[in-house]
Amino acid sequence: MGNVGRVFSSLSAVKFLKNEQVNTPVATVNNYIDASVDAYFYIPVRKFNMEGKKFLKTQEKIYTVDHGLRQAILGRNEQDIELILEDIVSLERKSRGYQVTVGSSNALEVDFIAEKVVRHQMEKLYTQVSYLLASAETAQPEFASLEAISDSFPKYVLTLDPLLRGNDKGIRHLIFFLGELLGVDI
Repeated sequence: MGNVGRVFSSLSAVKFLKNEQVNTPVATVNNYIDASVDAYFYIPVRKFNMEGKKFLKTQEKIYTVDHGLRQAILGRNEQDIELILEDIVSLERKSRGYQVTVGSSNALEVDFIAEKVVRHQMEKLYTQVSYLLASAETAQPEFASLEAISDSFPKYVLTLDPLLRGNDKGIRHLIFFLGELLGVDI
């Protein structure tokens, strides 16, 4: 639950358990993760290498389907607001029928690539999620990941920041507001 929105590694979990004096094989950790996914506690999101056009075999991210359960277990949803926002976007995209992946490109990462076929046409959305874009320096990496993508599919930066950041490359800044997304073109 504490690793929602972060890259998950079964081997890292095994190493952590070993430090806690619990010897557990990787297969057991994988079985627990698979059972948790089957029980709809988590949704795995695979990483996609955008240059090589292939899925990476490891380094998937795991998102939760119930923030109330996470809050009950950890008691700290507020401290991880950016991860919670990512989780909400992941769930929203999946609920609308998209296949959701995390984009990986050299040193850049795109939080979500959402794809589905609509009327025999591929529909694709690229999304970066950030809590606040407090300055041009914090906004730049969010927009840079999307600017590096050369296709013409829609690109969004979603934040809670009421201060809109301009972008002349067609990237839209959307604001989470009272549980809704307000689309604002910039």
